Amino acid sequence: GLGVVAGGFGFVVVLMLTIAAIGVIRLADLSHSLNEVVDDKWPKTVMSNEILADSTAIAVALRNMMLTTDKEDRDANKQRIVEARKRIAGNVDKLEKVLNLPKGKEMFRSLLDWRAKYVAGQETLIGLIEANKEAEARAYLKDELRPVLRQYQESVTTLVKFQGELMDAAGHAAEAHYREARTLVIGLPVKVIYPVVLVIAVVRPLHTNLQRPVLPAGARPAHPASAR
Repeated sequence: GLGVVAGGFGFVVVLMLTIAAIGVIRLADLSHSLNEVVDDKWPKTVMSNEILADSTAIAVALRNMMLTTDKEDRDANKQRIVEARKRIAGNVDKLEKVLNLPKGKEMFRSLLDWRAKYVAGQETLIGLIEANKEAEARAYLKDELRPVLRQYQESVTTLVKFQGELMDAAGHAAEAHYREARTLVIGLPVKVIYPVVLVIAVVRPLHTNLQRPVLPAGARPAHPASAR
């Protein structure tokens, strides 16, 4: 009986150690998936959205330059354009270093191409505005620069959506790893330990009964003499 109990207990200990080891591996997978979202996918999405916002800020500043003839006002908007370009350049440099998937790199190259065209178009429009060529500036903005801006922003939006899809996939992976770890730590011990305990509970009484001596028919078990 003692050997059966000891064997069952040893099996349970080995099982728990195995579960703990596998659980650590599953938690490491969960940590990796979460870090991928927090440290990789999310920052890329933020940088792309900032590029999108700054491209819109440039468009607003260009429009404001066209709506005024005041030199100080125009210079202030021109400075806003310069500052937005610097922020975009900073985010572009960061993205270039962290994008690693071929599809993402291809989208990024498209973004760079349209950005270069938009910057060149900005300079052309600013030149027309500062030369007080209002009609030409309006025509250039409508027919030339706005279509370029549209394509530029679409290229950025495409990259944002791609990063969002990758972030969703990483989030789903993290959820799956969590469920696997929870099932392993909670469900498996119950499924395995319960049968072991049941076997011990059944085998131990049987083992005890088998160890009792078999008496001849009609014989009574001997009882120790009572104290007198």
